[in-house]
Amino acid sequence: MNDHLICGDPRRILSTDKCDLLYPCIQDLVDNGLDLTRFTSTERLPSRQDITQYLAAWCKHAGLSDEECRGWLIEYCVNMLSVISKTSASGIRHSTKSNVKYIYRTDIQFVCDCESNPFKARCCKSCPRYTEMKTRSAEKKNQVRTIGFDIKKPAPITDIDYRPIKERFKDQFEEALAFIRSQIEMGIKKRYIIKQLNERGFKTRTGRLWTDAILQRELKNVPRK
Repeated sequence: MNDHLICGDPRRILSTDKCDLLYPCIQDLVDNGLDLTRFTSTERLPSRQDITQYLAAWCKHAGLSDEECRGWLIEYCVNMLSVISKTSASGIRHSTKSNVKYIYRTDIQFVCDCESNPFKARCCKSCPRYTEMKTRSAEKKNQVRTIGFDIKKPAPITDIDYRPIKERFKDQFEEALAFIRSQIEMGIKKRYIIKQLNERGFKTRTGRLWTDAILQRELKNVPRK
């Protein structure tokens, strides 16, 4: 096994000509994880999910392959982020793999948000990408970002449909289940899943709005990998 797989340090993977891509915020997170002393008791703490996706997006930005990203990020999340997560080590490994797959298969770009980064990681104006990231951060705030893959909102039913109710909603319900699976794999919180399902117009198998109780019941039927 390579040293970088054991140490969980991307500095052992980056080629010499890419060392300038190891920004201060990334170095800080790699060395210290989430420094809880930088947050007050009333501030929201970033989740393990937030940090994992941030670092995975940076890996892609730095030109690392998804395999190289997984090689260090999985053990990093287990060793450095377990303190802010109730998930088991095996659960963290599985979740990290899903997050890396998600980031590398979408067009999500790395934007550090400079001094306003949610992790309160170290930031320096001398960073070679500071000006660029400052501009991209401002642009990002003007865009609406949707979590997960895009699913078209189902077309409204305009004609009277005399089929049994479960048959009427079968197709869109299957799309909803596919969406739920993707969100669960990424570790998205259930309240956000419910919000997105209802905003996108997806109904339950009986045509109702999604609720926490209904989602919990349907999750029992979602196949586990």
